[in-house]
Amino acid sequence: MSLRWVKPIIILLLSLSISPLCLQAQDTWIKEYDPFENNAWQIYHPEDLVIVENGYVLNCRYEYDINPPHMEIVKKGFIMKVDKSGNEQWLNSFGLYSISTALLKTSDGGFLESHFYDMYPYPSSLTKIDINGNIVWTKSYDSFRPYSMDSTSDGNIIIGGSDWLKGKHSIRKVTQSGEIIWSKTYDNFGILYAIIQSSDGGYIATGITDGNSGFPDIFIIRIDENGNELWTRSADYNDLKDRGSTLTETKDGSFIIGGSIDSKDGRSALLIKVDGLGKTLNQKIIEGQDIFGYRTIFTLDDGTIIGGYPQVNKFDENLNEIWTVDYMLKASEKGIKQTNDEGLIFHTSKDSVFQIIKTNSMGKYIFKESTSDDNSFAFTDTSGTQSSTSIKETSKKCRD
Repeated sequence: MSLRWVKPIIILLLSLSISPLCLQAQDTWIKEYDPFENNAWQIYHPEDLVIVENGYVLNCRYEYDINPPHMEIVKKGFIMKVDKSGNEQWLNSFGLYSISTALLKTSDGGFLESHFYDMYPYPSSLTKIDINGNIVWTKSYDSFRPYSMDSTSDGNIIIGGSDWLKGKHSIRKVTQSGEIIWSKTYDNFGILYAIIQSSDGGYIATGITDGNSGFPDIFIIRIDENGNELWTRSADYNDLKDRGSTLTETKDGSFIIGGSIDSKDGRSALLIKVDGLGKTLNQKIIEGQDIFGYRTIFTLDDGTIIGGYPQVNKFDENLNEIWTVDYMLKASEKGIKQTNDEGLIFHTSKDSVFQIIKTNSMGKYIFKESTSDDNSFAFTDTSGTQSSTSIKETSKKCRD
């Protein structure tokens, strides 16, 4: 398993916004990756990202033309580790037609990855990967298709997804060895894209369900620790396609669901805050985030919320915006996390490659791009300020 080339475009960039967190020397950088170096048509779809002691591990779906120029498109899932500066350390693939959906760090320092195959009979698998990227074991799961995983307080794993044969929501609890503890398929048709354990020991999940309009509606389900349904909620906004993609529990015991809604004018991002019984407490529709809407949100220790794509926002528990940075990049599914220095890291598809972006705590970095053939570069911070100068790439940190 050989290392592939990594093409850095920005290394260790200095945020233009100085704050007390600069005392922690928050590095910011962007790096660009094309590990398979296919010369034909290709695209990368980043999925999840986890933080480890000495770097970051991500899973991704790769699509490419296997028989150029005839556009015979095939898919291949893979997992990759980079160090804290974004340099690739190892990569492993799950073979042709695999679609990698979720990634979770385990207590032994390894990882659990879920994927399914885009070919009949569409099998799905849970795969154990060690700290060096080697596959330890794989468990096959009949018609269950996993989309999201979370660690449970008793040391096991909860997985949300669907039963693709029945077309219905499905949830499984498994051990860290992949053995099934319980499995439930529910009455509603659809897919669960995100699941978390709640503070009371039960679980809450969101996704889509069949709507009366013929388009999918946002769906939320709450279950107890044994998988028994407590309540469900669905929401239809404009008789068009709606989706619940991500969720987090707030410090007051409520939940925020992130997703998207379609209208005749395009797609908008949606945030819904509900209480423990599913009653809507607040909601916010954010225009200008067309294509994706929210695909990831999480709660910080101070109770504020980070959410994204393609914008990255910080807001309080009442959904009041604190700041927004607009990246205008293609989304990954679940790949935005807070780093150990309280910055942010995420990955995104960009043309025929993908990027990993490390920002400071305000979501900022300096983006450098060539403006001519004479090594002149435009520097743009995330507030939009630009200047032009001839300069070589540099490595900088915020310092005390």
